[in-house]
Amino acid sequence: MRQREDVFYLVAAASFIEITSELYTDNLTQRFADDEVVTAWLHDHWQKEETRHGRVLRGYVEQVWPEFDWPQAYRAFVADYSQLCTMEQLEPTRGLELVARCVVETGTATFYQALAACADEPVLVGLAQQIRAEEIDHYKHFFRYFRQYRQGEQTSRLQVMAALKRRALEARRGDAECALWHVYGVRQGLGSSQPCRLQGT
Repeated sequence: MRQREDVFYLVAAASFIEITSELYTDNLTQRFADDEVVTAWLHDHWQKEETRHGRVLRGYVEQVWPEFDWPQAYRAFVADYSQLCTMEQLEPTRGLELVARCVVETGTATFYQALAACADEPVLVGLAQQIRAEEIDHYKHFFRYFRQYRQGEQTSRLQVMAALKRRALEARRGDAECALWHVYGVRQGLGSSQPCRLQGT
């Protein structure tokens, strides 16, 4: 597995995103501040599980590619990503933000399924499969909460489709690209001071 540069970049970038879930959790808990059920699940389950995913993936990266300076690359990523992960990036209503999260969780589960399929090392395959199962469970929770809010907000299908489209497009130029940018910079000896090209876009 050590020779698989493609797998290295995927796992390292994923570890950055997962372990930084606290930033997004803080935004969501502000949005749902008066909904104790949603905020309790976000803090007690979603954030803890996402952070655990990040720690496990970081441990795998440091075990297989010990020469990679994970802390240096991660510090640069957090400095950059924290400017992108803001309340302003959330959807205009709670229901639409919940359906947007469904898009993210679906994409994440698909990512780990693909990682498990392309990995040729049993430990990583097992980790990817376990994380995928938890991401599917996260999707189910977000979808259930979305259905509850959709009724109260009387969200139209057109609004839902627009939110799905926005989040799908953002996935192409969001946290994953920022994480890969900083992994690449440190991996290639280019340093970690350059912001990802998402800044200002």
